[in-house]
Amino acid sequence: WSLEEMRYATDEWTLASDSGLLLYLKQFSENLILKTKEVDSEMDQLVYAIKATDVSVRNTFNEFNMLSHGQFVENRVYDEDVTEVVEEGKEENTESQEELNFSQREAIFIPKYQDALNNGLAVLQQSLLMKDEFDFDNEPKDEYSKFPLPFVIGTKQFKEED
Repeated sequence: WSLEEMRYATDEWTLASDSGLLLYLKQFSENLILKTKEVDSEMDQLVYAIKATDVSVRNTFNEFNMLSHGQFVENRVYDEDVTEVVEEGKEENTESQEELNFSQREAIFIPKYQDALNNGLAVLQQSLLMKDEFDFDNEPKDEYSKFPLPFVIGTKQFKEED
């Protein structure tokens, strides 16, 4: 029975009308259960898609983190490539230096080392002079430096201190 038929048969309601209503309600119930299962299935698929999207987003964040680490390494490699170019230029010089004997190399390198040491000492002295100029209070900046260190545990002084 359809709903329209039952509506028109309300004036003459019979036992057949009751069985028709029962059949209609059973079909409605089965249809409702079927639709509920479909919605449940679609919800499961939606949850699965959301979890897959979550994993994809997390993978993307991880790839960005890895890319940022990779860029740092690439920059470092780029810097090393520059030194390799310089080292290639040095290789040509080393071939000519290999032709020089020990005394000639000594005559070339000793003045360079002396000059480098003198420049380093001059910079060190300037930094010490600048520190003295700007250091108005000669007290140590560490507030705990005025206290003595504790005695080593287990020594005679440690036991006597208590």
